[in-house]
Amino acid sequence: MSRATLVYILMLAAGAGGLWFILRAGAGLAAPTNLSGAWAVGGEDASISRDLGGTVFIEQSGRYFRLKFEQGLQIDLELVSETRPDPTTRDGLELKFEGRPWSLTALGPSETGPLIFRLNGPADHTFTVSRGPVDAGRLAAAAAAPSAAGVAQSPTADAGQHAP
Repeated sequence: MSRATLVYILMLAAGAGGLWFILRAGAGLAAPTNLSGAWAVGGEDASISRDLGGTVFIEQSGRYFRLKFEQGLQIDLELVSETRPDPTTRDGLELKFEGRPWSLTALGPSETGPLIFRLNGPADHTFTVSRGPVDAGRLAAAAAAPSAAGVAQSPTADAGQHAP
């Protein structure tokens, strides 16, 4: 066996071993729960509709989230902790987000909702969000820039340089 053949075989084995190690190390990793899209906002508190509106549009890039509420509030958050639902009961989803000056806890049975949002910051709100039929006009208003919704630009919380 020539030296070139031996080097070739060793490089091939090192590449295969490296690939095996990467796949094995990454097998336990999971992508963050997908919350992106339009959600209907509800709750018993009348201030929810006045302050936030009836729709929130969530943009997501990995663990970074941007919440755009119908009334113009825009919040950037980073997912800092996630407890996934028990596979047998499909219950127990808990997500915790942080982004100066806001924090958000989302609780519910699964990522399909409904979820209870506890938003803490300059103003505290507890409300429910659910996927489902959202009025097209509300969806466009929530997805558009806050100034397009007819509301003055709101301060945006900073989740860091990687926020969407």
